[in-house]
Amino acid sequence: MLKINKILLFLGVFFVFLESTKFIPGSFNVKPLSDIFFVLLFLKLIVEKNTLKFDKYFFTFIFLTFIYSFAILNRFSIERLFSYIVGFVIYSTLRNINKVELVKKAIYWSIYINIIVGFFQLLYILTKNSFFRLGFIIKEIISSGAPGGFRIILLDFEPSWAGRYLVFSLIFVIFDTKKFKHKNLLIIFLSLLLFFTLSLSAFLILLISIIIYTLFYRRKLKYYKKYINYLIIFLIILLAIYIPLQTNPYINWMVNRIYNLFYYGINPKYDGSVFTRFSVPYTGLYLFSKNPIFGIGIGQFPIKFHKYYTSLFGFNVSGEMKYVIRFDLPYDPKSFFITILSEGGLITFSFYLIFLYKLYIKTRKSNELSKAMFSYSISISFFGYSAFLPILWIALYLASTNSDS
Repeated sequence: MLKINKILLFLGVFFVFLESTKFIPGSFNVKPLSDIFFVLLFLKLIVEKNTLKFDKYFFTFIFLTFIYSFAILNRFSIERLFSYIVGFVIYSTLRNINKVELVKKAIYWSIYINIIVGFFQLLYILTKNSFFRLGFIIKEIISSGAPGGFRIILLDFEPSWAGRYLVFSLIFVIFDTKKFKHKNLLIIFLSLLLFFTLSLSAFLILLISIIIYTLFYRRKLKYYKKYINYLIIFLIILLAIYIPLQTNPYINWMVNRIYNLFYYGINPKYDGSVFTRFSVPYTGLYLFSKNPIFGIGIGQFPIKFHKYYTSLFGFNVSGEMKYVIRFDLPYDPKSFFITILSEGGLITFSFYLIFLYKLYIKTRKSNELSKAMFSYSISISFFGYSAFLPILWIALYLASTNSDS
């Protein structure tokens, strides 16, 4: 493999995981970088090879999204279409090169960078020492998602986004066969950072990943005995930390949030964020019901969302939705599965399901990392949206490795 190809591959994967956090210090947006590196590598492969291998079901899925976009005469979201095309480029490039160890190396480097940032953020949360506020990088990042710096956000402006990245990192490190001295410490620390995101959606993604892994691969409870030590150490450390943090308003907020969810249900009066994570996917399913076969068209959800959301739930909403509706901002169904259903209908969705099913059959004969990454892919498809698609493509690639007959 040419050295330039290795560099492009490493940087492409590396910036996928910084891309998920959206920003680095200052105003420079790293989002396009991973796309650029992968597109350049994809074009080099086309030039260097006579033929490239593509998964026919994944290719058909992407092809249909492309056709459905241009088949609609009115405006559509070009960003949504581009995200599908880039997904095809990322997954196909990784599968054709298939340098899994290099991909893992890039992932570990991104984990270490985010760990350093998270370390300072956690120290600030625990001590409130102004020196450790360095971990939050700039005030804009803190005030956007974690007022006062009470929640882990890594390089992001939204704790739940950081939580999704940490769930991937935690699953990846636990199930990767690579052995190194500080692996146990890394797992414990990633768990602590994940907890202090205080993100219910991230916790749910982790729980659903475990459930899928257990059911799909018939893991009995005794299989998890080897992870009990991690859990005990984590709980001891968490208890030692929690005692001095009982006055932390965000810890109390988290406890009250869980209580309100069980006592009042999904109610915008008590938790606008939880209500948003219910009402927006519901709107997507409603749009799917309007045209279940072909969907409303790729890129149409951000355009038609406001009309149908307000007709279903009115203007009496709280949290981020009040801001979104007021300024007529584009939005996402907050679920990749529902995005495909609402915009592409059953025809497009069926090809994606076939692709996942065939991949699942392969993972049954593969290593534990492949199984765990497939489980995460399903979970993040339920609770992730367009901002997390690059991570989804990487997870699907890792699920496909060591699984070819």
